[in-house]
Amino acid sequence: MSHGVPLLYWRNGRPRWEPGPSRRKKGDRGQDLKDADGNWLNFEDAQAKARQINAGFTVKQTILRRPLADRGYAENDIEGYDTLGQIYFVRFGSVIKIGFTTNFQARMGAICQGHPEPFLSFGAVNGTLLEEKLIHKSLAQYRQKGEWYAPHGDVLRFIANCVIRGKVAWNRLKH
Repeated sequence: MSHGVPLLYWRNGRPRWEPGPSRRKKGDRGQDLKDADGNWLNFEDAQAKARQINAGFTVKQTILRRPLADRGYAENDIEGYDTLGQIYFVRFGSVIKIGFTTNFQARMGAICQGHPEPFLSFGAVNGTLLEEKLIHKSLAQYRQKGEWYAPHGDVLRFIANCVIRGKVAWNRLKH
């Protein structure tokens, strides 16, 4: 029984993510859902982790359906991009940083130390490194430098939709 999240199952009262038959044929294996200390995740955390894993596969499948060259990527560009973490949105004065981290609290601390002016954190959503890179490509027309963007209405609306929904709001990006 998946409890509302595809591919999330409970085995002997413990959460486990199990790929479907087509994913198993491609070599994907199931995984027990535990935290960094090796403890089993509770119900809500297991659901969130399973959603993250599923989102990572969805993003990779979307990219792989079209030739990578058409999207500006080489075959080896997506290696390691299925890393799960948070995509964060932070505003410093007249620019917005869109970044990726696997430790949001530590990253915000580092940003505070490395930047003399106060900042406004819009928040973060669960996502993959690949999703962050795709956001950068999709918002390229508003890029100031690197991961820094102008606070244009399209950028702010996209961020607001992500934070409100708690996930990357792909349908809110203009292509």
